[in-house]
Amino acid sequence: MGVLTTASGEKVDLPTNGEPLGLGAGPNCKIVRTQQGYLLKDLNGTYVNGQRVREHILREGDVIQFGSERYRFSAAAAPTGRATASAGKQTGATQKQPAAQPPAKTTQRAVGAAPATGTHKTGTQRIQKPATQSMGKPVTQSVPKPTTQSVPRPTTQSMQKHTTGRATRPITGRTTAHAVHAPKAPGSKKPLIFGVLAVLVLGGVGGLFWVINQSMDKPEDFKKEIKQRLVDFSKIPVEEVQRRHDTLADIVSNEKYKKYALADFNLASKALETVKAELKRTKEADDEVRPYLMKFNKAKDEKDYDGQGEALYDEVKGLIERHGQTHHEKKLTEVREELKKYLESLSSTSWISQYPKLQAETVSAVKKGDFAGALKLINDFGTQWKESKDAQLHTKMEDQRASMHRQAEQHVGKLERDAKAKIGEGKKDEAKKMLEDARPGFKDLPAADHLEKIIRELLR
Repeated sequence: MGVLTTASGEKVDLPTNGEPLGLGAGPNCKIVRTQQGYLLKDLNGTYVNGQRVREHILREGDVIQFGSERYRFSAAAAPTGRATASAGKQTGATQKQPAAQPPAKTTQRAVGAAPATGTHKTGTQRIQKPATQSMGKPVTQSVPKPTTQSVPRPTTQSMQKHTTGRATRPITGRTTAHAVHAPKAPGSKKPLIFGVLAVLVLGGVGGLFWVINQSMDKPEDFKKEIKQRLVDFSKIPVEEVQRRHDTLADIVSNEKYKKYALADFNLASKALETVKAELKRTKEADDEVRPYLMKFNKAKDEKDYDGQGEALYDEVKGLIERHGQTHHEKKLTEVREELKKYLESLSSTSWISQYPKLQAETVSAVKKGDFAGALKLINDFGTQWKESKDAQLHTKMEDQRASMHRQAEQHVGKLERDAKAKIGEGKKDEAKKMLEDARPGFKDLPAADHLEKIIRELLR
């Protein structure tokens, strides 16, 4: 069975039936008997032997403390109640005074009132011994015959006086030193008081040292803490620049790290400067990258990127060149690869692959003098491949049209020279036929008006 002893010496029996015992006003902890022994469970700040615990199997001599309350644990063979064992009992139910001893002429008066019948449980008590003499003279009263009644519990309210015949004075250790030796009740308050005082002194000193120890800085704890925080910082994703900045700023603001872990503190300070510069570049990049990504996502929802595949691809390459060192690099690279795959998937059917064929057909038409037909091929190609939504294609189509108009004007000039030559040779009919046969090839072209003017002037 377990017993707890308070600082004042009061004892508390621990339950053996598995029912928990709560200690403190909270309670601060509870104690329950288990197969391993008595288990203490912390509820509101409990220390055992000066160390904060959550759960603890109690051992002999363990000191339990919460707030100003302290208990010492010990194993006991029998229950103690909430006080020390009965000091008023001797072996057996009662203790009788020796009957053979003749009564001495002394006065013995017990401190306090005796119980009516039976035995009486007391704490540690001092029993007054009958004195054979006092102040060198015999006393005037006889000692009553001892009875089977147990020694009464002493109190502080009825201090009896020792009568000498001439004067009375309080009974003390000195006045009883010469008293007749009567059977002495077990137990004494002095050892208990000294023990309590010793426990209080040791507990107070220990508590003082504990408080001082808790209030002192522990350099090793700060060194371990900053190392762990730097490890946690390294795990923050690179793209979370603001979070990385705030983490380092918080570390650098702690003066304890600077005092006890200067090397790691300086490392964090340098890293903070780098992250500050990165944060500035990131904010600048946001002004360009975010609008582009919005445009890209909108085009992505449309068929064939709304005809902007080539333009979006060229733009993202430029953004990577300017802002590739920021956290946008990963996203921009993903967009570039996506557009690249899209354009490659169209390589067999896109206008780029079909453009050489268009060029060959227009050259063939021009050789035949069919400039109107060549222009129609160009216009149909632009319509087929949605030239209005593809800036690069539109530019090429406009170049082809301008080329057709220049070649048509040049061909009209050549026809005029050939017609004049034939007319000079007297072959006016041939010249007329040549010019009239050329008319369909310039239909709806500005060169057609020039041709009609030549025909009117040369064949009138």
